[in-house]
Amino acid sequence: MERVLWTRNLGIMVALGIGFFSSIIAMLFPIPILNLYMEASVEIQEAAKEILPRYFSCFLFVPLNVYGTYYLQAVQRVKESTILSLLRGFVFSGIFLYLFPFFLEGKSLWYVMLLTELATAVILFFMFRNRKDILKEGE
Repeated sequence: MERVLWTRNLGIMVALGIGFFSSIIAMLFPIPILNLYMEASVEIQEAAKEILPRYFSCFLFVPLNVYGTYYLQAVQRVKESTILSLLRGFVFSGIFLYLFPFFLEGKSLWYVMLLTELATAVILFFMFRNRKDILKEGE
């Protein structure tokens, strides 16, 4: 039981570290990252300087949420893992994509993934607080 909890906590720390590092790199170097994918005009590069840091902010939580879904599967909490995946990939993003332009300005769409990942991370936090993530003795 101690090894499972230790591994879970180590995974959380590594995922948060990867997320932090990825976000910082992506926010500091949006144009070189953009150039990896396309030959961007000056207009696109100017827009990317504003847009990409907004979008890349979601990288803070992506590794944690991916790790969380796989961890929950590994400790046989399949229902929770499936719920988390559906919330992250379909429910939250769909709701936020619909609501943001309706209530906020159009540029707010670039924050949809950040809020999606943040909401998923909050739910994951409560799932991790539930200590039934340990396999039954002998499994």
